[in-house]
Amino acid sequence: MSSRKLEEIVVMGKVAGPYGVKGWIKVYSFAEKLESLLNYKKLFFSKDQRKWQEIEVGEIKLHGKTIIANFSDILNRSHAQEYKGYLIGVLKESLPKLNKNQYYWNDLIGFEVLNLKNYSFGLVETFIETGANDVIVVRGEIDRLIPYTQKTIIEVDIVKDKIVVDWDEDF
Repeated sequence: MSSRKLEEIVVMGKVAGPYGVKGWIKVYSFAEKLESLLNYKKLFFSKDQRKWQEIEVGEIKLHGKTIIANFSDILNRSHAQEYKGYLIGVLKESLPKLNKNQYYWNDLIGFEVLNLKNYSFGLVETFIETGANDVIVVRGEIDRLIPYTQKTIIEVDIVKDKIVVDWDEDF
């Protein structure tokens, strides 16, 4: 396994846990289209989003609303269990090119989050997909979870590395 830096990797999913006894894992995909992860033969795993390890895909396929996969380096259920909760990423350069004013979540990591009164909540640490709506995890004096909704997100400024939100500093 080789390692990569965060800025080269885009988070695409998470290891939900082992599947079966032969080292398969169940993957929860963050991608807009579930099947988009099926196109990659090399994925990257990370426990902390700081260090990414490349892992070769043996087989990957749809399984209901999730994906199951086996990897050359994961040979049994107990080894697969060790990866539960790990994030799964792909090389940013392998993703489709975006239109102007579009971005991947990974591009927003480290952005400052400010409210309409210019109060700084801190920096974007990561995102959580909850099912109902996505959530920004913001690290600052107080860690905050801010919904990523049309009502809450007022502006994403890629040039100034900031996100303006309609959110009260007392939340």
